[in-house]
Amino acid sequence: MKRAGNRFERELAKELSSWICKACGVEEKLIMWRVGSSGAVYSQTGEEAEDLHGDLVAVDPLASPFLRKFNVEAKKRKKFDFSSLLRREGDWEEFLKWWRQACIPGYYPLLILRVSYKGRFVFTSKSAVEEIASVSGRPRAWIEVRGRGGEAICGFSLDEFKDWAESYIRYLCRREANDPGSEG
Repeated sequence: MKRAGNRFERELAKELSSWICKACGVEEKLIMWRVGSSGAVYSQTGEEAEDLHGDLVAVDPLASPFLRKFNVEAKKRKKFDFSSLLRREGDWEEFLKWWRQACIPGYYPLLILRVSYKGRFVFTSKSAVEEIASVSGRPRAWIEVRGRGGEAICGFSLDEFKDWAESYIRYLCRREANDPGSEG
């Protein structure tokens, strides 16, 4: 299970790297990688990596605007009962555990779940959806459930999320080019 999860994190790092490069109009390259289990992570330039949180870390400055906004947690499961999110039973408790891992102060959570034979899904906060929508417009399709504290958790297919949020990623790249290191 751990090996499969590690493989999913590597695949996700490559896919998100490609997506961000495309959105930013640069040649495709690896700009983020999975966080190792221990020790410092160093970028391609030999400097200690910044934005070290969650399951992915920037190995190229192009990933930094994205990882300054989002904490990515990747989970891979053979089975997951999505109806448990509506019923608040079964896989609900495990989902909430993952959600808490994704929620760290100062970042929008981005919980990416791959379920065998069902697909890949993204869950993020309503506030992240609202910020992305301020640039990308309203998303076409999503589900929304409430967490224990009443917070809205919004779910998308990974492909739908990437299609919808691509203009927001482009916006982050342009803002970074005009104001490197900008936070807000």
